[in-house]
Amino acid sequence: MTYAEAAHRLGISTNAIKQRVKRGKLQAATGNDGHARVWLPVQNADTDTKIQTPQTPTPTTPAKPESSGLVSLDDVRRLLGEQSNRLQAAHAAAMEAALDRADRQHAAELARLAQAHQAGVTALMNRVAVMLVERRERAPWWSVLFGAPKIRGE
Repeated sequence: MTYAEAAHRLGISTNAIKQRVKRGKLQAATGNDGHARVWLPVQNADTDTKIQTPQTPTPTTPAKPESSGLVSLDDVRRLLGEQSNRLQAAHAAAMEAALDRADRQHAAELARLAQAHQAGVTALMNRVAVMLVERRERAPWWSVLFGAPKIRGE
């Protein structure tokens, strides 16, 4: 058969057939009419369908084939809906776990900040108390301007 016929029968391009001939995967010869001919293995020459490719993994819930061997569109929609629901549930659970972790981290950070804030407030209160004591011990401002009053008995 010609390169085009072989390509059609195998479901690939004519260039792919030429490359297979170059690599020695297929045998080719020139016919009496001057056109190149390709010999296909018997298993591929008997069928008019494409070479079987590896099948994709089957879904977790296999569809019930109808008598013709085809899956109905309703079954495909149902399977996709079920898969979508499972993925949404898994995503929601993962998000909930991440939020719980984030909440725990946030609560720990807030506790640390509250403790640091309380320590700062305590330090400021102590400083104010010290300043009040110092102010009571100092002489009034007017005594600095006019001189300290003389206390009798000194």
